[in-house]
Amino acid sequence: MKILVFLGSGEQAMKDTCSAEMNMTKYLADAGNEVVVCVATDVCDDLKNSISAIEIIPSMKRGLNSGDIKRILAYDYDVVFASNVEYVRFADYFAHEKGVKSVVQVLDIPEWRFKSKEDQARWGKLLTMLTTVDVLVANTRETKRILIKLGFPAEKIKLIYLGIDPLLGDNAIDPKSDNSICCVCRCVFHKTLDLGLYAVGCAGIDNQLKMVGSGEDASRLVQLAWMCGINADFLGLISEKKKVETIRQSILGIYPSLCPVIGGMFPLEALACGKPCIVWDTQINHDLFRDYVEYAPVYDVKAFADKITLFVHSPSYSKERGEKGKAWVLKNRTFITYAAALTEVLSGG
Repeated sequence: MKILVFLGSGEQAMKDTCSAEMNMTKYLADAGNEVVVCVATDVCDDLKNSISAIEIIPSMKRGLNSGDIKRILAYDYDVVFASNVEYVRFADYFAHEKGVKSVVQVLDIPEWRFKSKEDQARWGKLLTMLTTVDVLVANTRETKRILIKLGFPAEKIKLIYLGIDPLLGDNAIDPKSDNSICCVCRCVFHKTLDLGLYAVGCAGIDNQLKMVGSGEDASRLVQLAWMCGINADFLGLISEKKKVETIRQSILGIYPSLCPVIGGMFPLEALACGKPCIVWDTQINHDLFRDYVEYAPVYDVKAFADKITLFVHSPSYSKERGEKGKAWVLKNRTFITYAAALTEVLSGG
């Protein structure tokens, strides 16, 4: 099958050879598909060489000019896929020009995005354009529910869970553990990282907390960690390689985000590395992680802290939960399973 793919990652992600979207495309091509990739920025040579695609066209950052359009239309393709709703206009245009099917991935449509006039206008345009798309790919049951609520036919929506790099499960390259606790999450207010810091502080442990991620809330969270007496190291935005190394060195992952619609990838990454992970007991987390993470009642900081203490002081239980989670993730939530499911949808299955 010949696929035209539009990727929506930002510039920094595109320059990382382990970018999730580019890895997804690599596995899509490795599954036997011929792929033309259009991305939002320039791509470094080693990343180009790692993708078995026909051509990478780095031109969408400022839109497509007439030359870009001619180059893309020169290819024959059976389907057009946009990995992000931001590129629905490209998917719709090129699918219409070639008379082929268009498929757009909807990562999330949190209903709170419709509260401001600015968001209503922006998302109103995107939703209008989505009505002309042949197939929508939702990555969570909640996103699918909201799309149906907004009037999209259920039969038009396919549920495909996102995955992580299966190479995360390679035991041969595990570094020596430093007994740290790891959290990978954007430092923004709606991710409720405050609650995670309170829980670590209440746990009364000496293990270092390593926080990976950046955002406008980072400086406030640094101060909060200090006030809670936590031995915390805020690493900021680091490379994918360094992030994976940090996870592998840890003994436990925590993901205290309470965002009701947007699911996080970190619990899957932690499990793939054989590390147990604690999350809040929410519908979105059960949908994404099933019974392979440890749940704490929502807003119950003491219960979350008790879970942390349990794993820190029970290495055998920690190992058991980590190994079970790893086996499940590597079987059900990788780029390989994602690419296989997406190929079936793109081919009309």
